[in-house]
Amino acid sequence: MVPSVRKSGSGASGLVDGNNPSLISLEGSNFVVNGHIFLSDVPDNITLSPSPATLTEKTICDNAGSFVGFDSKESKNRHVVHIGKLKSIKFMSIFRFKVWWTTHWVGSNGRDLEHETQIVMLDKSDDSGRPYVLLLPLLEGPFRASLQPGDDDNVDVCVESGSTKVCGAGFRSVVYLHAGDDPYNLVKEAMEAVRVHLGTFKLLEEKTPPGIVDKFGWCTWDAFYLNVHPQGVWDGVKGLVDGGCPPGLVLIDDGWQSISHDEDPITEEGMNAAVGAGEQMPCRLVRFQENYKFRDYESHKSLAAGADNKGMGAFIKDLKEEFNTLLEMLCEDHGGRVDLAKAYYKALTASVRKHFKGNGVIASMEHCNDFMFLGTEAISLGRVGDDFWCTDPSGDPNGTFWLQGCHMVHCAYNSLWMGNFIHPDWDMFQSTHPCAEFHAASRAISGGPIYVSDSVGKHNFPLLRRLVLPDGSILRCNYYALPTRDCLFEDPLHDGSTMLKIWNLNKFTGVIGTFNCQGGGWCRETRRNKCAAQFSHSVTAKTNPRDIEWNSGKNPISIEGVQIFAMYLSKSKKLVLSKAHENIEIALEPFNFELITVSPVTTLAGKPAQFAPIGLVNMLNTGGAIQSLAYTNDSTSSVQIGIKGSGEMRVFASEKPRSCKIDGRDVAFEYEGHMVVTQVPWSTPSGLSTIDYLF
Repeated sequence: MVPSVRKSGSGASGLVDGNNPSLISLEGSNFVVNGHIFLSDVPDNITLSPSPATLTEKTICDNAGSFVGFDSKESKNRHVVHIGKLKSIKFMSIFRFKVWWTTHWVGSNGRDLEHETQIVMLDKSDDSGRPYVLLLPLLEGPFRASLQPGDDDNVDVCVESGSTKVCGAGFRSVVYLHAGDDPYNLVKEAMEAVRVHLGTFKLLEEKTPPGIVDKFGWCTWDAFYLNVHPQGVWDGVKGLVDGGCPPGLVLIDDGWQSISHDEDPITEEGMNAAVGAGEQMPCRLVRFQENYKFRDYESHKSLAAGADNKGMGAFIKDLKEEFNTLLEMLCEDHGGRVDLAKAYYKALTASVRKHFKGNGVIASMEHCNDFMFLGTEAISLGRVGDDFWCTDPSGDPNGTFWLQGCHMVHCAYNSLWMGNFIHPDWDMFQSTHPCAEFHAASRAISGGPIYVSDSVGKHNFPLLRRLVLPDGSILRCNYYALPTRDCLFEDPLHDGSTMLKIWNLNKFTGVIGTFNCQGGGWCRETRRNKCAAQFSHSVTAKTNPRDIEWNSGKNPISIEGVQIFAMYLSKSKKLVLSKAHENIEIALEPFNFELITVSPVTTLAGKPAQFAPIGLVNMLNTGGAIQSLAYTNDSTSSVQIGIKGSGEMRVFASEKPRSCKIDGRDVAFEYEGHMVVTQVPWSTPSGLSTIDYLF
């Protein structure tokens, strides 16, 4: 058993291993990191234990983390315990504002925390040398922990089983503490340590997301809600195919199951009684079979001998052939919430492996550490934001706008936590919505799947074609989008000054997205998201190539020795050459955006010309079109780029090339503003082309 350290009257209670000392210690009444107090007035019943994972798994990280526990005089099913006071240290956190969804929250004191907080990161101090500190509530046995505000700026841990029949008095690992100098690595290292500690989940890097992440999709929800039916789905898919945006993913949302209300006879379906969005929530499944709308579908195609020509299976088969695409409240008598969740997710994992190729599902409404720690052994793709709301369900007409900023902030900050377990999915949107381009820009660089919930026949095809290629694929980033460092501890929804900035990586370029989301968000007084129109105005921000974390992911981009970067602004259609720390200024009106492709500049061999690929500027993820990049190392001074897609290809070149070739054939090109412009056709089924630039 790992020894624990209790608070003593005086002296240091540091946790030290000869090879791997912990940065965090309990000294007297204070939690200390590198000699700096981050939680004070720690009660006597609080314990601190070194993490065996970080002491024994040398590949995890250089600094050992520690577990916080406590002893109680009374055995109970729910404990709320002070673990120390937080004063005047900026923090960012993720908390549950609904049963199903979490979002970002910031503050500086214990009283600023929200209930049901799933993760807290304390800001570092460059002046004093204090590193970032992560506080991560965990599961221990049949108990689950979250953080919340206590009195007098205490940080409280709430530990609960969810059943009066499951009680406990002593805990040793309900919160994990970790420290480090890089906020992104800090979370990653902590999750790696907890993965070893709990042994109940797998990290995203251990799994493969389903192939649907690379396909454009259509969801039936906003098009039909519960009134979805086979002919409507058929017409919806056909309309997108005819418009040049064939969906490779079709999500038939609620409305196809056999459900009924509790008061209905179990032999009858209650679909006709539940037609409004959300009214299906209190319903129960009557049978596993689809409801009558899809059960009565009859195929008019000639099927193989013995094959069933009726029902959902026949409908899906026809659709594919035609278009060539495509618990916590129930736990009292089931051992408590954690044990019930373990059983549920064990069965779910087995089902996913049997019926969905091990990973072919999208987790939704799953924003709770129960799911992250217990339900992600196989599931590798999940929603990271509240629903896309076309309008405010509470009736605020301004919600058509400010709710879109909320959605973007939910997804960006939740990904910092959830992206370690599941590949972030930023949800659908409608291409005809007033903020459609705002949404499309964020989806384009999110790194996740892209799908819309357009009504049948109502599409903005010019916008969709900036996201979708003619074969139904998308130009997806190599990583998942995250907020830039200077945004982590700020409020991009209602402080009136912070612009949301997110970054991501393509194969050879980085991308920065800037979004003015100011105008509404979580309100502590009303306990809901609401408009904050006083903050909805023009916002200015600065950005530079260092806003991108170039060393992230499985395929990092080396910028060692790079002196200059080419930065292409998508909306402004402007090229800026910048040094790594040289800022450019962006000013945006409410619910507007700018996407910036950032490309390291290379000096060609054989002559002093400089070059950097930009990509297809007609696509929102411009740099995502670049599939390969090769420079000659001799006096021929040429560059070869592999491109997926069609449209206007741009590169930065300090000199005009002698010629350009596409797939070996000379093509016309323009040279303007130090950019070489060529038109790339869609000439092969794969959409792949090779461009040679000869200098």
